[in-house]
Amino acid sequence: MSEKINSPKIDEVIEHISLKDTELKKIFQKCLRNLWDQSPLLLADGRVHVTCKEPGMMNLQESCQLMVPLCLISREDAAMQMVLRGVIDAQIEMILTDPYASKFDIHNTSGLPGEMGAAPEVKQRHFTLDSLISPVNLIWNYWMSTEDDSIFDDTTLEGLRKIVEILKVEQNHVELSEYQIEEEYDPGTDSNAEELVVRPAGATGLIWSAFRPSGQLNYYNYHIPSQMTAVNAMSFMMEIFRDIYNDQDTAEELLDMQEQVNKAIKQYGIIEHEKFGQIYVYESDGLGKYVLMDEDALPNLMSIPLLGYASLEDDVYQNTRRFIMNVENPFYHEGKEASGLTSLYNGNRLITSQSLILQAMTTDNPLEFDRLIDLIKASHSGTYEMQDVLDADDVSRLVSRHSLRSDALFLELALTRLAGLF
Repeated sequence: MSEKINSPKIDEVIEHISLKDTELKKIFQKCLRNLWDQSPLLLADGRVHVTCKEPGMMNLQESCQLMVPLCLISREDAAMQMVLRGVIDAQIEMILTDPYASKFDIHNTSGLPGEMGAAPEVKQRHFTLDSLISPVNLIWNYWMSTEDDSIFDDTTLEGLRKIVEILKVEQNHVELSEYQIEEEYDPGTDSNAEELVVRPAGATGLIWSAFRPSGQLNYYNYHIPSQMTAVNAMSFMMEIFRDIYNDQDTAEELLDMQEQVNKAIKQYGIIEHEKFGQIYVYESDGLGKYVLMDEDALPNLMSIPLLGYASLEDDVYQNTRRFIMNVENPFYHEGKEASGLTSLYNGNRLITSQSLILQAMTTDNPLEFDRLIDLIKASHSGTYEMQDVLDADDVSRLVSRHSLRSDALFLELALTRLAGLF
């Protein structure tokens, strides 16, 4: 049994958000209402289920992405804080159930519908590094916004220790890991799935994973944007272990691991491109081979400044961003009206609204920023909500259903770059 939650803060922010542009304000209001009304559900035992793409399923990475904008407005709202604590509790429980899984049904298990306190049921065991560390990012954003340290109980400590354990194991995947890709994995249109071949990976200090954030199999198993996310998450965990749990030993282990990963990113995650100079690669095998590309699913190379890994002005990032927004990137598409990133699952001429928002969040060029905001304003097709994909030749044409993930990313853009209230 589940129920919706009322939050006075949602109504307050919707009414008082200081966006002078009427169109942007309407989009913001619709996106925030969508996110609150369609996503979190309070379960009978106090946990909170976050609905993403599939009804009844909860995905670690997506649930974190959907909840981060709510952290930004949660400081003085007890209902919203209750929801966010419930999501954190559910995510930690998912990690303790199976740290390699990415998708769960947290309503029930063992065929007992609605069982109180039932452990989450694993629905997809696709190990992605960003899923493993998503609870860390949500915990950190919540704590920084609210200063509420009630989330740091023994169960959270157990979950964080499990995350650290798996990170250490997957740094030495060949010798220590027992993870195997599910035999029932259906590759569909996944061009990387050549009879589920797992390619060799060097022991570099990088952290192995099987799947990309998009759900595709990795071609090479060191996904560089996720390594960067992990480096940042290790900083968060160091502070939590040291200052909250008084565990200096684990904090020092994390510092050592962070230095190893960071050093390996510099060695195996950067190449000299003949046209763009030094750029970050998307994936590496740690043996000299790599994949040059970037797609729309987060975390990606475009989002590096948002991950906290490098600044917007960083030379390697700027070179990488120029590569990303160029036809040499196989997932870049340039249309008559717009250009941006897509993925394997989208057809010709289609880009994602998420990629337009991400471009706006990672540019310091006022002209580019204004152009992207105009495109975002034109793309809602009268719905005042973010569509999943857009026709790059005519962004006003409705070609897909609306996307809560894009709603959430637009809210981050609005709260951090557009609105003067926060």
